[in-house]
Amino acid sequence: MCTIPSVAPNNGIQIIRFTQYFDNLKRLSVAGNELSGASLCGQYLDKTLPQSITSLHLGANDFEYLADIEPITKMQNLKRLVLNHCNIHAISASDSTSGSLRTLSKPFPSGLEQVEIAFNKIDNWQFVDELPHWFPGLTELRISHNPLFEHLKTPDGRIMSSDDGHMITAARVAGLRRLNYSPVSLHVLTNTLT
Repeated sequence: MCTIPSVAPNNGIQIIRFTQYFDNLKRLSVAGNELSGASLCGQYLDKTLPQSITSLHLGANDFEYLADIEPITKMQNLKRLVLNHCNIHAISASDSTSGSLRTLSKPFPSGLEQVEIAFNKIDNWQFVDELPHWFPGLTELRISHNPLFEHLKTPDGRIMSSDDGHMITAARVAGLRRLNYSPVSLHVLTNTLT
């Protein structure tokens, strides 16, 4: 695994350029390098990251939308993607002043099975409901510690625990085998749906 520590703001540009010299690179961590979709990644990710990468750690960066990492949808060998501790709160970005929309043009490869998006700013079920579309191969998800799970209530107003929210997540994202490092069983899903 190649882990490159954060040294200077936007050091990620040099890191990403540097990876082109490692054709067989399997795992790359570029966490904590102030990377953001609008300013950096669209220019470099799809052009220089080796297609051999199977695990990519982009946590603790400044991504706000899954669309910020859109070039990663071209990485056909990617199996694990870590986006913990970013500022992700939506799939797409729209700029109300200019009317522009930055969105994903296609889903991530079906070989991408493990996605970690814990400690972000996800606060709505629509985001969760769209995950199977954008990650068709998703079998392991880490989504804990997002605002969505802080103030859950039943339709009749009873307070729900974050564990209840995680069970609801498992029921909403078809095909999950693991959620927040715990196995998803038919028993858990049956209890959630009753």
